[in-house]
Amino acid sequence: MSGDLAIRPNAVGQLDLAFAGPQLLTDEGLTTAIIISWFSDRLADEASPWLAQGMDRRGWWCDAYAPIPGDKIGSGLWQLMRQKQIEPVRVEAEEMAREAVQWMIEDKIATQIEVTATFPARHWLALSGVFHRPNRPALSHHFELSWEGTVHAV
Repeated sequence: MSGDLAIRPNAVGQLDLAFAGPQLLTDEGLTTAIIISWFSDRLADEASPWLAQGMDRRGWWCDAYAPIPGDKIGSGLWQLMRQKQIEPVRVEAEEMAREAVQWMIEDKIATQIEVTATFPARHWLALSGVFHRPNRPALSHHFELSWEGTVHAV
């Protein structure tokens, strides 16, 4: 495995390339893939109940060139940012996060993925995942996302 460029939350909670001095770091695990999958804005369905009237559907421009037609990068978590922190929103966040990493199972990078979403504090969503990989140890990741859009790895 050659690795991906490493992406990590920076000091102010924005996602950025990771450096060690002048060198770009790489990620041999799944951290960067998980960050991109969970925290990139997936194109919202036109009928999404979470979109406000006239709201931009966002999405990643490269989805138009996906090798698998209709394949989308990212998650719909951004659509929940204006919602109250109530159980149906937590459940939807968990489902969106699970859907965003489903490609890892389809591509046989993971055999099973356990996703949990919680509201650890007002205006914060926590996502935890356990990624079971074939013939390798499982990886656990935990991130906290503020409703203002900053991400923190914990």
